[in-house]
Amino acid sequence: MKKVPWIFLFPLVFYSGIGFRSIGELPRAALPPEGIHTEGGFAPDQLVRDIFAKGACDNIYNVKALGPSDGLGFFENGESSIGINSGIILATGPISHAHPPNNADDKSGNFNASGEDPDLKLLATGPVHDAVGIEFDFVPLDSFVTFRYVFASEEYCEFAGSQYNDVFGFFISGPGINGTFSNKGENVALIPGTSSFVAINSVNHYVNSSYYVRNERKKDRDKCGLPALDVSYHDKIQYDGFTKIFTALLKLAPCQTYHLRMVVGDVGDADYDSAVFLEAESFNIGDVVSLNPGPSSTEGCNDGFFTFNRSSTSPLDLPVTVAYKIGSSSTATAGLDFAPLSGKITIPPGQPSVKLPVHAYNDGLTEGDESLVLQLDIPCSCYRDSAVLILKDPELLTVELPSGWACPGQQATLSPVVTGGVPPYHYVWSTGATGASVSVPADPSIQYGLTVTDACDQSAQAATTVSNAQPPRAVLSGESAICPGDTAYLRVDLAGSPPWQLEFAVDGQYSGSSPMLTASPYLLPAVSEGVYSLLTVSDAACQGTVSGTARVTVLGPRLEGVIQPVSCYGMADGAIQATLLQGNPPFEIAWTPDIGSGLSVQNLEAGLYTLAVRDADGCRVQKEFRLEDPAPIQGIGVDCAALETGGDFLVMPKGGAPPYQFAVSPDGPWHGAEILAQFEPGENYPLHIRDQQGCLLIQDFLMPVRYERMVDVPVKLSLRYGETLQMPAHLNIPETLISTVEWSPADGLSCTDCIAPVIAAPFANAYTLRIGNQFGCSETWTIRIDQSGELPIFVPNAFSPNGDQYNDFLRIYPIPGLVRSIRTYQVYDRWGGLLYSAKDLDPYSEYSGWDGYVNRRPADAGVYTFWMELELSDGKREILKGSVVLMR
Repeated sequence: MKKVPWIFLFPLVFYSGIGFRSIGELPRAALPPEGIHTEGGFAPDQLVRDIFAKGACDNIYNVKALGPSDGLGFFENGESSIGINSGIILATGPISHAHPPNNADDKSGNFNASGEDPDLKLLATGPVHDAVGIEFDFVPLDSFVTFRYVFASEEYCEFAGSQYNDVFGFFISGPGINGTFSNKGENVALIPGTSSFVAINSVNHYVNSSYYVRNERKKDRDKCGLPALDVSYHDKIQYDGFTKIFTALLKLAPCQTYHLRMVVGDVGDADYDSAVFLEAESFNIGDVVSLNPGPSSTEGCNDGFFTFNRSSTSPLDLPVTVAYKIGSSSTATAGLDFAPLSGKITIPPGQPSVKLPVHAYNDGLTEGDESLVLQLDIPCSCYRDSAVLILKDPELLTVELPSGWACPGQQATLSPVVTGGVPPYHYVWSTGATGASVSVPADPSIQYGLTVTDACDQSAQAATTVSNAQPPRAVLSGESAICPGDTAYLRVDLAGSPPWQLEFAVDGQYSGSSPMLTASPYLLPAVSEGVYSLLTVSDAACQGTVSGTARVTVLGPRLEGVIQPVSCYGMADGAIQATLLQGNPPFEIAWTPDIGSGLSVQNLEAGLYTLAVRDADGCRVQKEFRLEDPAPIQGIGVDCAALETGGDFLVMPKGGAPPYQFAVSPDGPWHGAEILAQFEPGENYPLHIRDQQGCLLIQDFLMPVRYERMVDVPVKLSLRYGETLQMPAHLNIPETLISTVEWSPADGLSCTDCIAPVIAAPFANAYTLRIGNQFGCSETWTIRIDQSGELPIFVPNAFSPNGDQYNDFLRIYPIPGLVRSIRTYQVYDRWGGLLYSAKDLDPYSEYSGWDGYVNRRPADAGVYTFWMELELSDGKREILKGSVVLMR
């Protein structure tokens, strides 16, 4: 529900006098009051359904107020006192009596309400007065419904234990409840862990004081013999004492209709107000429960499950009991395909979810996938949810056991191939072993059997024998010549029981192993030059013997080369001298990029060059040569900070090959850096810079001029509205040494690239000046322009709306560009009556103003007051107000 915002009204004060004008600030709204605040005027249905209640469904009906309406309403800002920020207040006096400060010991509001509440009468020690409350019917979705509240009273502390014991109660009635109150109701406003009702005499500074918060004034404190308050809430709430936050717990039957009465009343007399504060959105009649399926279930073995989940807003401290049912679209049948389910499950306190296991029976039938559809069974719910669990037939279990081979004196390892079924598998061999494999001797007369059982109690059997085998043999032979990068294939003849595997060497060094081989002969790939030999051979039974060698020769040219680097940056004097060490002539030579056809090339720039050579055997080889460019010589730079502070401002050259020499002529004479001290500030020189490699840079060098700062400008100027002023700027270096001048923003300036522009800014502003010089240095300055005086806006002292097209409207005349909009324009008569109001007018339109008419009739001649809120072009707001004479 949207809460009503605070609205504050302010008087408008107008000043008489023809021609009076003033610029002022807009009135500012007051802040909301500190501490608790109440509002009345809410319908009972609003208070309960929109403020008090929370839950997945709107199952609340027949909401009625009890007692005087002034004792029932909405409260907020209670967090700093009672610990509850907002909600419903039920009070025995006007709800506004809760407002701070606590300035009375006996705040009272006698409603003179007739009649007694039937439930409070059973709790009270005397006559009940000013009973106020609210009642309604509701249908809970869950077995537990809770809400939070605080009880407060002006009877604290002086009437604790007396006959003046204001009372309240939350009376619940309905199915399964058999109490002593009306309609067999029970009072659920209980002290935690007890059956005692919450009241002034049961929670105070004497009894259950751990649940009590003191807020009495000094007079009552002295009367009760209490020490000073540790914490005072006098500026937060009126009541002299209140309980800590209690939680009411209702144990109900879901989807049944219950009636709840919440009532507070004065006892003995109608004095000294008491109140109950009910927390907003704490009355939770049931949150959404979601349902998700788990992994599929396999008949006879792994169970499936459904997961029931609380919503994120469900309180974790209470259990949630959920009813469910099997959907009509299920193809699986309870008792035949799966174990029957109870139809109800509880999510325990502290847990966000709970799992419902589903055990599928193994009926031995091949039925295909069957579905179990589960649905939430909450008839009174406004939401539905369901989930589908798949019940699968167990996959057929199969076992294969390949035949075994063993060489003389060795054992064979038997390993089955198991497919299907449901892991894990259990193995039992005829030897008594229970592992996934077994080692046995070769004896064709013995059959080895294996039984495999899966998690679903399926079994499969297999058997095999182990035969004697001769050790394998491998013979390597052949000779091959290849080009660089090509592959030779060497023949290996194999004998034995496949699969085989080889290990081999090149020139006596281990070089690798082959994949598992299933056929003979095998062609061994070879890419390296050398003598190849076999190290080992093994087959399905055992290791064997190897013999033979093979030779691989790599033909083709081999390249080497020497680089002569580039001498200076950008020069083309590099060279490459390549050499062919082997190969069969004649040779084909190609350079990329194309720089010649020989092995030696000169006059090269920096870059990457690739030489490719092919010989008469068709073998090709290539080699890359990279010529690096030396770092270029960088001219003399300027340290701008040192130039201003008097330090060494010249930055020596970089790059090339130091040390450097300097001259002002290509023919010299050449000097060290000391020659720079002879240069005149502000003079240009054709400076020649040479490094030790003889590399040369010619720099058009301007000798810097020392200065403390390039320009003097004020940091702040003051202008009256409409006034112009030339910027008072003074250069400290010759203007010829200035390279750039840049002012920003451009608004209100006569120029942006001059030293001293004329300023005609209509508003306060800040300008930035950036100046650069010929030495590469720059400075940045900020100049603040403040505006003073009245706005240059003319408003006539009188106007004559007679239709002569002259002065027919009461309008303003601002200078161009000053005002963006008339946000609000109002005209009042001398008694403060509003005659004319308009918004968002064009300040420069001749028709933007009052035409002297009221309700389409000419206003009488006389003095009128106007009030305008203007939005200036810089976004600021100003108030323009005064008086004007209407002439007829």
